[in-house]
Amino acid sequence: MAMYDVYSHPEFRRYRASICSKASIFMLFMYLFTFIIPILIIYRTNGLWITTWTVEEQPEIKFKHQVITFADIRDSRYVNPSFLAWSTYPQFNIIHQANLRIPAIKSREDDANRDGKNDVLYFDMEIPVNNTENIHKFQLLLFFECRLKELALVTFEAMAVVSGESYLSGAAYTTIGELWLKQRHPLVHKGTDNTWSTSVVDSSSLTPSDYDLSYLFKGYSSRNLTASFVSEYSIWTSGRPSGNRFMISVEMRYPEQNVLYYTGFWQMFKYALVQYIAILLVFAFLCERLKLFVFSHQLINTVMIKPYKNC
Repeated sequence: MAMYDVYSHPEFRRYRASICSKASIFMLFMYLFTFIIPILIIYRTNGLWITTWTVEEQPEIKFKHQVITFADIRDSRYVNPSFLAWSTYPQFNIIHQANLRIPAIKSREDDANRDGKNDVLYFDMEIPVNNTENIHKFQLLLFFECRLKELALVTFEAMAVVSGESYLSGAAYTTIGELWLKQRHPLVHKGTDNTWSTSVVDSSSLTPSDYDLSYLFKGYSSRNLTASFVSEYSIWTSGRPSGNRFMISVEMRYPEQNVLYYTGFWQMFKYALVQYIAILLVFAFLCERLKLFVFSHQLINTVMIKPYKNC
């Protein structure tokens, strides 16, 4: 007749020893090995506590319609270098009145995916140039208001620098690129931060040095949050027909950014707990198998209590 299991139950064995015995020392070592070694492994790899956290976010970027532009020019004989300048800041135009040349500007921001955030800026500038003038270099500064909302509410002013240069006299310059954020230090993970929302340019100043590009770049680069226009596709077109203006066309996209934040306590605790438990389970299993082997084979002297049923 065939046999089959009709009932089963586990069987327990208890092993006894005095406090001052090899068995007690062995068990103490097993407990320390089980709970301490995972901490040491985590510490020696990526660290138990994660202090910074990267969040992917598309900032809310708005063009402030504030512009500063310089253009280096030479006459038709390529001598007597000079420059043209213009800005939306009235004090700047007063300072550079002798070299002022008012351009025609068209700008438009577009929300391509209709998520409520601008995705691209289309900016066109036409600089009036005399027939005897030749533009060989220009620098264009565009100013933006940026906001981060994923964790903390951070508002700051960004400045994008668009520049072009060639030994050939320019007729037009076209560029397509992206506005990328840069950080010197992580941001706080909550609250409001308006530290860098002040304007890069002191628009009330009548001091020429306050509008010097080297001065503006130095002050701007010292900020924790900045932005940089990165373009891999630029075209300098030469051969400007008589009577035509110098054309600047910029397509600037606002991509998603990796923003670095300091982590909060509970986020650090959660990350540490997940790491610790994951390694602890492995060591707990290995140590349990080792203890079973040692005591079941009486490698350490103990007193075994008679097996009993677990009811």
